[in-house]
Amino acid sequence: MVLSIPSTLIAVAQWCSCMAIVMNRKRRFHGWREAVICAVCLAAQCLTIASFPHVNRLVWIIAVLTSILLIDLTLFCCCILPWRDICYLGLHAYLFGEFISTLEWQCYTFYFSGSSDQIGLRIAFMLLVYLILCTVFFMLMRRQMRPETMLDISSAELVSTTLIVAGVFILSNLSLINESTPFSSNYEAEASTLRTMVSMGGAAMLYAHLIQRTQIRTQRELDAVQQILENQYRQYEQSKAAIELINYRYHDLKQQIAVLREEKNPKKRADYLDQMEQEIRQYVAQNKTGNSVLDTLLTGKSTVCEKKNITFNCVADGTLLSFMDVMDICSIVGNALDNAIESELRVEDTQKRLIHAAIFQQKEFLILRFENYAEEEVVQQDGLKSSEKNTETGFQGYRLKSIRHTVEKYDGAMNLQWKDHWAELKILIPLRK
Repeated sequence: MVLSIPSTLIAVAQWCSCMAIVMNRKRRFHGWREAVICAVCLAAQCLTIASFPHVNRLVWIIAVLTSILLIDLTLFCCCILPWRDICYLGLHAYLFGEFISTLEWQCYTFYFSGSSDQIGLRIAFMLLVYLILCTVFFMLMRRQMRPETMLDISSAELVSTTLIVAGVFILSNLSLINESTPFSSNYEAEASTLRTMVSMGGAAMLYAHLIQRTQIRTQRELDAVQQILENQYRQYEQSKAAIELINYRYHDLKQQIAVLREEKNPKKRADYLDQMEQEIRQYVAQNKTGNSVLDTLLTGKSTVCEKKNITFNCVADGTLLSFMDVMDICSIVGNALDNAIESELRVEDTQKRLIHAAIFQQKEFLILRFENYAEEEVVQQDGLKSSEKNTETGFQGYRLKSIRHTVEKYDGAMNLQWKDHWAELKILIPLRK
């Protein structure tokens, strides 16, 4: 039995499903460059698939594999994705393209079998069916992944997806490969129906696989964000206890210093005592923002910065945070400063280790701004940005997600940008009346 579906229709269907994925992703190019790439890939797809119908089975299989590679090449040229994500989405595009081409052909031959010579009707029906099905495919894929999200497909997931597609391909084309099996059909109508149903089942299986891994990935991220939030709160509690102890010891040390000053000592010793008193005093008076939670956080982070040779400056009106929950303050301020500190530790020149923080009101918005010197350019990760050496699976990415989750709780927005070796995290939250 030979393939009755025109090969050009299959090529166009696979190209359309590939475009539905491209429109769902963050793209490398826009405008005429992207149009040229897509047009070239469509032409190559048509030429490749047109070579397989009536030659032999081996050439046919090679042509099918080549068409999958062309889909992957299109995704690579148009989208910013790692290679495993490209292969994974390419298999989705190929299988869905198979489904819409067989479904469209079967519907057309059923309803318009006597009008096959009307080219205008044929093209209009094809465009209508392809447009509807590819729009549905686009919307389904959009529900499971954001345009900037990296899927992070593992090797095992890619292998399992490949096996699913291979099994679907064999079952759906069994009558074309070998007519002498218990599962083959010598009748074209039955073979066409079998191919459509198996392709639809395979596409549904792949989408169910995508839903499952998206849910697992989301749950993993939520667990990581929750763990970071709890860690920030524990750090706050530890800093609070440590500062209370320091304040208690501060009064005792003041008395000891007063006694030492009454003794007749060299000037050097007096200078040392002055310095000692100044260092002790900073733990009490360094951060007085009007919010005890913010005071504790800033004092704890200031101590870390001092130990790591990082210059930390902060101007904050803590009273503006009075409407926020304690854990939410810990999440935003603690994670933002931890990311900045982590970034500064990669700067070898200690003179350039600088962090500036500011919390203030501008019109009807609470603004939290965290700036730090960063030699490495930040790159996009899942709608946020982090260091090139820290993917979204690292602590920086999860801290940013924790901040975003908390900011969105208060109907706020955040933005992180890098310019002239300075990284700036800016958070805007509408003030509640």
